[in-house]
Amino acid sequence: MPDIHSGPATEDRPDERESDARLFRHVMACLDRSPDAARILEQAVLLANQTGADLTAMRVVPAGPSTIRCADPVDWELTRRDETADLLRMSDTTGATTDICAVVACGSAARCIHDEALRRDVDLLVLGTGTFGPPSRWGLGGTARHLAEVFQGSVLIVPGEIAGEPPKTR
Repeated sequence: MPDIHSGPATEDRPDERESDARLFRHVMACLDRSPDAARILEQAVLLANQTGADLTAMRVVPAGPSTIRCADPVDWELTRRDETADLLRMSDTTGATTDICAVVACGSAARCIHDEALRRDVDLLVLGTGTFGPPSRWGLGGTARHLAEVFQGSVLIVPGEIAGEPPKTR
């Protein structure tokens, strides 16, 4: 028969930091120019406010053979400033209790988002489904699917429309 020792079943952890008690330390909202971007940012702000997390809003300007916006430094700087201003305008209407860091990148959306999330030590990505059309065609777009599969932290995917009454936030 094994020895049974009297004493507490749990141990207090010494030096437990307050920051470790937070559910999320850094939330990043990935926003495009779709009408659903405001809803995605609202959800990210809500979670950041409730958990005391840092908040980053990110937009990726796509680059490809037909897009030369990123090639010319002057055009890129003007585009980056316009996109940053748009992200900050959106954030003004959300009621964030923390400062929002706006990041604009150029390239592959999934790659830019993943790299920036790793660089900033993000533990929650908030993004949309990435598909357009009626709810019967819902699915995940390529970027959302890729990030849900490879990102090591948590991923919240906000649908374009919510059927019925949205749940109350606790």
